Amino acid sequence: MLFSVCADANDQSLGPNVLGCRGDFDFTVRFEQLFFSLAPAAIFILSSPWRIAYLIRKPTIVGAPLLRLAKLGALVSYASLELSQLILITVLPFGASNVDIISSVLRLAAALCMIGLSYFDHSKSPRPSIFLSAYLFFTLLFDIAQARTYWLASSTRPEIAFTAIFTAALAMKVAMLLLEARRKARWIAWNSKDHSPEETSGIYTLGVYFWLNKLFLEGYHKALGIRDLYPLDQNVAAKRLSERFSHHINKAKRNGHEIGLMKVLVKTLFLPMILPIPAKLATIRFFFCQPLFINNLTSRLLQSEPAPFLLFYIRTFTAINIKA
Repeated sequence: MLFSVCADANDQSLGPNVLGCRGDFDFTVRFEQLFFSLAPAAIFILSSPWRIAYLIRKPTIVGAPLLRLAKLGALVSYASLELSQLILITVLPFGASNVDIISSVLRLAAALCMIGLSYFDHSKSPRPSIFLSAYLFFTLLFDIAQARTYWLASSTRPEIAFTAIFTAALAMKVAMLLLEARRKARWIAWNSKDHSPEETSGIYTLGVYFWLNKLFLEGYHKALGIRDLYPLDQNVAAKRLSERFSHHINKAKRNGHEIGLMKVLVKTLFLPMILPIPAKLATIRFFFCQPLFINNLTSRLLQSEPAPFLLFYIRTFTAINIKA
């Protein structure tokens, strides 16, 4: 997208830093379109059908029709704003490139996928949608950066109208984020005494261990006993693991295969053993990258003209610290 104020800048290049506009302290519009809009939307569109197909086979365990209606209302409003942006890009004289149009189309498609994912995740999962919440959180950060760029670059009435709609979509995404983060424990059709609060916690509560606060407060006032602890998560309960173990043992017997204890244990516990590995590898990688980025950043700061890449290094280092 070519803004009139930055017509002589390198906004149509991959940059990543813009030169000749916005004080040389920003990403180029093309870079933001590719990596802040197009790439996340494409990943979400490709991944969400698998999650929806998995949820469809699950039984309905959550009611709360008003909360679901509020979520769907926010999602439909957001999709309408994305559609409005697509119409503006294609109709008004923005000088939009194929990347701009594809990015807007994918954002609209991602909004439609969010509607289906939110609908099924609300009624069939005991916890707030981790996948959708993570997508909303990270794309919200990306959209904030893009909104700043658009407001700094907008000067004509069509550009300001587009930026205003983009900002409205950003505000609607904040509302969607808050609605999707709402816990559903009070509406679940089960006995809460038999389940841990961890089973109904979302990505933010799990990330900061907020679900343990009540237990910490009780432990501050008295010595905790076995009865004070939360029930074990049903996914790792001995009964369920025993059923899986027996299933693999019986399957090996029916097929006439030699029964190896280690092989059966690996099949039973494969998913719980594999899931922490990517996150742990990513954490190790980020920790090892920190001193390298600090060294590179200080070298850039010592140069006579550090501006072109300074913003890129600061944002990358901040992202590494957050993810680590």
